[in-house]
Amino acid sequence: MLNREITQSVESILDKYKLDTTYKALIDTNSLSLAQINCILDLARFYKQNINRINNIFAKDTQNYAATLFYEASTRTKTSFAIALHNLGLTPIDLNISRSSTVKGETIYDTLATLCAMGIKLAIIRHTDSGILNFIVDNYPDLPLKLINAGDGTHAHPTQALLDLFTMLESTDNVKGKKITIVGDIIHSRVAKSNLHLLNLMGADVHLVGPETLLPFKASEVNATIHHNLAKAIENSDFVMGLRIQKERQTQGLIPSIDDYILRFQINSDVLKKANKNVKVLHPGPVNRNVELTEELIDNKDISLILKQVENGIPIRMACITMLLFNQ
Repeated sequence: MLNREITQSVESILDKYKLDTTYKALIDTNSLSLAQINCILDLARFYKQNINRINNIFAKDTQNYAATLFYEASTRTKTSFAIALHNLGLTPIDLNISRSSTVKGETIYDTLATLCAMGIKLAIIRHTDSGILNFIVDNYPDLPLKLINAGDGTHAHPTQALLDLFTMLESTDNVKGKKITIVGDIIHSRVAKSNLHLLNLMGADVHLVGPETLLPFKASEVNATIHHNLAKAIENSDFVMGLRIQKERQTQGLIPSIDDYILRFQINSDVLKKANKNVKVLHPGPVNRNVELTEELIDNKDISLILKQVENGIPIRMACITMLLFNQ
């Protein structure tokens, strides 16, 4: 009985937005309509409120497998997707890339076609190559598989941006007009790019700040206010998001040193005094403690939303999976 009650509630939310059921792939936030975004947020709220009552709403599906393909290391994203799939009654098949036929030269298309032949209907992909999911969708439109981008190179990370928005909305009724400042390695950050699309659509006042080498954009190119001075950028901010310094993607010495970055761009209590009184701090993780943010701020439960972001990854990813698979 509980299963049916939960399912009816999910159906009611989906019916409210009358979404296109042919939607095939969640590649980035700029591919989402406002209706899809609001549907995901509503589903996530419902799932979070009823997380202990969810009872395998996809369990009666005759094909209840979903594959996770992570060509890059991950803790938060991979684990939360696995929990989200389990909660929904879908069995996660974790393809160990280092032990799969990929190491023998198998292409990603052949891997996905093989999974389809086994009846798998959803693939969650993290990849080192930017735009890999766009390539799959554009070149293999007949592949009978739903796709979710779990982060591709420096291109996009839509579920992270959605959970960031969801987390902010737990602290404020609306992000429209709110000043949201994103700090750090913008050029390599797929999180920043997906957040930029999403927050602009939601009417936020987005500011980007970082070293000139890590933020080489003009305001007209990114639809945000550009800064290279942290104190100025943080003035009157409602939310401040730090980004990890991605040493593995920096091969050209784009910053003089970590110490120089800390001196100019570390988010700490002193610089945060320039923000609004109730400012909240976010970070997509993993955090380099005492580099992007001080340990004091990371562990300050009155200011830091970092663990809330981790928690909210599960209902948001449950919502994204539901939007793609329900009634398919």
